[in-house]
Amino acid sequence: FHNFTSQKGPKDPSAKRYIMEMFCEEPFVRDGMEFAVVKVKGQSFMMHQIRKMIGLVIAIVKGHATQSIMEQSWGEEKVDIPKAPGLGLILERVHFESYNQRFGDDGLHEALE
Repeated sequence: FHNFTSQKGPKDPSAKRYIMEMFCEEPFVRDGMEFAVVKVKGQSFMMHQIRKMIGLVIAIVKGHATQSIMEQSWGEEKVDIPKAPGLGLILERVHFESYNQRFGDDGLHEALE
């Protein structure tokens, strides 16, 4: 995911992320502005990662970029990806599934909710 953040190279181990789930609900218009609810569940996210992921999808859907740029963004070459606006972006909840599986019942740590 090095192209979905800043100051990370393609070989940087900290640019590796694990996305478990991602889906988009039906878009809707409110007060003349188009919205879509997109839910992403992952192990952790980098700065601007979600905004850039959504920005790339919007650019493709609106015809400002081709679908091939999506495949290209996973490669080593640097790809400039636009950020979606931060307005409306929220962190709905934090999941501790991996932590709880690893430490939750080790007798030393309590499971997190």
